[in-house]
Amino acid sequence: MKIAVTGPTSFLGASFVTAARAAGHEVIAITRRRTAALDRDAARIVQRDMRAVTADDLDGADAVVHFATGSDGEAARIIEVAVNGTLAVLAAAREAAVRRLVHVSSMSVYPGPVRQDARRPGGLALEDHPERRGVYAQSKTMAETALYDVLAIKPPGEMEITVLRPGLVFGRDMKDSLAGTAVRLPLGLVAALGRPNQGVPFVDMNDLCTGLLALLETPPRTGTISVHDVLSGPPPGKRAVIAEYHRLTGHPCRTLWLPRWLLLPAAWALDGIFAVRRQPRYVAWKIDRMFGFDPADLPHDAFWRAAGREPAAAFSRSLETALTVDRRLAPSADAPALCKARAGALLDCAADRTPVDAARLVLLGAGGIVEEMHVPAIRGLPGVTVAAVVDPDPERAERIAREFSGARPAADIDALDDDALAGAVAVIATPGHSHVALGCRMLARGASVLVEKPVALDAAGLNALAAASAAAGLPVSVFKNYRLRPNTLRLWRFLASHDVGGLVSARVLFHAPRLATERARWMQEEKRFRVLPLEQAIHFVDIACIIGGPLTGLDHLWTSSNADGTSTLALQAAGRTALGATLELDFDLSGTATRTRVTLQFERCVCEVDFYPEGFRVLPVKATPIDDLGAALARLGSFTWSKLRPDENGVPRRVLPHLQIYRRHLRTLRRPETVNPFAPDGIGDTMRSLYLLCERAYGA
Repeated sequence: MKIAVTGPTSFLGASFVTAARAAGHEVIAITRRRTAALDRDAARIVQRDMRAVTADDLDGADAVVHFATGSDGEAARIIEVAVNGTLAVLAAAREAAVRRLVHVSSMSVYPGPVRQDARRPGGLALEDHPERRGVYAQSKTMAETALYDVLAIKPPGEMEITVLRPGLVFGRDMKDSLAGTAVRLPLGLVAALGRPNQGVPFVDMNDLCTGLLALLETPPRTGTISVHDVLSGPPPGKRAVIAEYHRLTGHPCRTLWLPRWLLLPAAWALDGIFAVRRQPRYVAWKIDRMFGFDPADLPHDAFWRAAGREPAAAFSRSLETALTVDRRLAPSADAPALCKARAGALLDCAADRTPVDAARLVLLGAGGIVEEMHVPAIRGLPGVTVAAVVDPDPERAERIAREFSGARPAADIDALDDDALAGAVAVIATPGHSHVALGCRMLARGASVLVEKPVALDAAGLNALAAASAAAGLPVSVFKNYRLRPNTLRLWRFLASHDVGGLVSARVLFHAPRLATERARWMQEEKRFRVLPLEQAIHFVDIACIIGGPLTGLDHLWTSSNADGTSTLALQAAGRTALGATLELDFDLSGTATRTRVTLQFERCVCEVDFYPEGFRVLPVKATPIDDLGAALARLGSFTWSKLRPDENGVPRRVLPHLQIYRRHLRTLRRPETVNPFAPDGIGDTMRSLYLLCERAYGA
């Protein structure tokens, strides 16, 4: 079949042209502008304003589908294009002896409550005062009215005229899936438009296209005018639509249902003000229509009977599609499920309060991290004892050993006999470059290993430690404590409870004060020990890699070093991850201010995770100072609470992630089947990404 289509680049027209080509039909596209998609899908393209379309343009067409309408310029021009364009298409179709014309109108032509009107084709009344509505509804109503006026004078004759009134069409790249249902306000508020159980005129794009094609494939009934409302089955209620939108996007939806009796007086007052200014807006008229019109009252089954098929779409799936941007680089299909699984595993770790079995620890290292994080964490684990504290500085070893009854200080692990290590847990909190050697020695002597980051400086070291763990049959866990901080836990809870789709892109911003201020002198040898990515920024890259998978390649890398070339002070990189996301990194150690943020753009929303102070937010669709203020106040409240109540059950809150990682390791030690996100394979995506980055930034 040859189908002439006007408006083939519009939201509806473009999808129909693609569907028609896929179904084996030839498309004659009448358009003002060409597109790459049109060049691919149309058999013939006629570049012409629809008001100037001729019979020659429609030569050979079996049917004309008229999507085009006025879309730009002043209101008067939009209406003129819609009306005169429709009449021009009708005249050209008559002259070309086309057997069928389908005029695609809209449900916006209806007034408030659906009422009968025997004078109109289809038997339902149209808006009596289109000038009181928006320009789109006005243009659609006037175009349809003009069509009927002409057909009343000159009937269809050898042509069948079909008028379709689709509801709100849900399809990929839809402009606003809440149109006519609710208006988003700052601070996560949503102003609902109408009544909670009032129907939303939902029609799926695929249903519309396949139904229209099925209708065109039926024999034309010449000399007839038919009107059909198009919906994908019974319309869902507005309350249900808003709830589903919240589930899929995670955007806060604290809904305000304002009754008609409250809105109308305010609308009358506004109308009075506009009338004085001679700028009539008819606000009360629009509100009255908003509450009165319910698509559930329309006979939407007639279209599907005429087409000989049934609608196939489910609303939740259509909304999911409508909220997802059509992009060339897209997340893999299994990315959302993997993300939920990882988020769930980390939440399980954070919530685990199972009493731990008796265990014996050996602390390797007695520096600041042990004093600040490990000592209070161990105190929160009844039944766990410390057998020894090993550090080359006798004073530090003695100081930490005094914290635990029965612990003895030692200058080297060789001073510990095998009985002290066999069955113990070796906690390695030494400089990063020593972790692999110490870990392998501890495993060989019968101790499982808990190690601070970075677990290894390169892939060979990580593989060696994993091999030693497998050979000894003992677990290794890594203290990725930022995974269990309050703001990241909010992120995991959010991802576990909302279907936001896969990660599309992530950006890690890490700006910290000058490296020279570090207390550990070895960290100032930045290039030797790869301090910037493996010590400083590792936690924030980790968050992105948990969700997006490991880096598979780098498209861009830029670094800046200090004067003598010993330290990388800034690094910027961009690459792609295994799950189809892009990852951008912006690290800087040359400034005086700390700015750390991970921005995660999912298919259906954008999240920000802030640090120092901590915060988590789902970015609003449109940024406003009110939303920014609300987010800042939330961070202030969290920060204040952490200062007023720094402890939980006697354990400092900042230590709780370390405590939970201890719990998970000890549980894994007794029950090897336990899922441990902190094992080498659980941190593999992050470490592979960092090793790839290091190879490019530092060389072999």
